Amino acid sequence: MNSSQTLLDVVAGLQSVKVLFIEADEDIPRLGEEYERDWPELVGQLRHEFLDRDTMGLVVAHPNPLAEAHRYLAFIDSRGDRAVRAYFTAWHEIAHLLLQPSQLSFSGFRRVTTNLLTAKDPLEALVDQVAGELAFFGPLVRPTLDDELRRTGRLTMNGIERVRTAVTPKASLSSCVHALTRMVESPTAFLVAGMKLKPSEARAMSSGQLTLIDPARPVERLRVISAFPNAAAKDAGFAIFPHMRVPPDSKVTRVFRGESDEEGVAAEDQKMWESGGRYLDPLSLRVEGRRLGDVVYALMNCSTV
Repeated sequence: MNSSQTLLDVVAGLQSVKVLFIEADEDIPRLGEEYERDWPELVGQLRHEFLDRDTMGLVVAHPNPLAEAHRYLAFIDSRGDRAVRAYFTAWHEIAHLLLQPSQLSFSGFRRVTTNLLTAKDPLEALVDQVAGELAFFGPLVRPTLDDELRRTGRLTMNGIERVRTAVTPKASLSSCVHALTRMVESPTAFLVAGMKLKPSEARAMSSGQLTLIDPARPVERLRVISAFPNAAAKDAGFAIFPHMRVPPDSKVTRVFRGESDEEGVAAEDQKMWESGGRYLDPLSLRVEGRRLGDVVYALMNCSTV
């Protein structure tokens, strides 16, 4: 068992939580039957949440805790493409119990749906932050990260994958990039880019208001979906932010179009990025991009030299 999984098991045990991963549809009736004696309605609830709804994680208070070694059961969807999010979802659920005293705010069950990936209230954002810290616990991750940085001199996509495989193999690449970007001392930023409308265009398309003359339908452009600079990158002047259009000559654009070697890197300058008719201040960037599905992950090492 790897150290990160051990930490998950220990913290879950301290919170009296048993974490159960649903890896196939057949696991749902099997888990229901396992608890049928004390909990006959559980299988119906699991079917409703994980087959009929868009639930990613469900924490349920055991109705008869004397019959179970744990007070709570956490069911985590790990089927198909959700497997890459399952590790973080488990930590998300545990972080909820750490932050919210059960006698004050826990009413029997809590569910996590994919909606939380795009729109989070302040509590959910805090829960995610705590979950991220625990999922990539510094004392466990830093020794491997430091070894990688000594070999390569900087954070790279391949290096991130090596650290992930060695320490947190169940974590998604996205969550690992975020965590390691935060940990490194050198100015580093992580971007996700994909085809999107500007916020104003998206609002206009969804407003449903009638006009005398139908406006031309806006065209999606390659834009920044999320931007995460670490503290050193912010201090260095990194200023790329979500919704900005990716420059046509950027490495990010070339990777998205399949015009660039996946493993290649490019030297660029932040001044090629434009927002509101003004170009950003100069900042040397070492850009490495990798396309995954409909988006590009871009790692940017910054330099003021």
